[in-house]
Amino acid sequence: MNDLIRKIAEIEKSLSEEKGNFKLFAVFSKKNIEGLWDIVISADWMKNEREGLDCISRKLTKELSIKEIVKISRIVYLDVNEKFVHAMNTMFNVKDHDLIEIENRDINGILVVKGYVLACQTGVSRSERVGQV
Repeated sequence: MNDLIRKIAEIEKSLSEEKGNFKLFAVFSKKNIEGLWDIVISADWMKNEREGLDCISRKLTKELSIKEIVKISRIVYLDVNEKFVHAMNTMFNVKDHDLIEIENRDINGILVVKGYVLACQTGVSRSERVGQV
């Protein structure tokens, strides 16, 4: 795992503690373009695509250097009810900010050549998690 992925993992952790758990937070390499990454996000606390993209964009801009930011090709927001999110939640269970590296895996008809799953769970809402402490 490279430094960029480590930093993105820290951003996921920070946002999760601040806003609530992600149903999915993953980083996938661009097919046939080494060194470029897509970030895929989904969470109950995101009311819509604009909120999700704004939230993650602000955090990335604050925490990453320009050289690191240009390695992110796009940020993809998925509604929590999307089939891809459900497929990921069925295949992986990543909690407590662990991560899983995946390679050459077909997920709901999409080939993931290389990726890191930073959060993937049916999840507990922030209010439920805070109530457990």
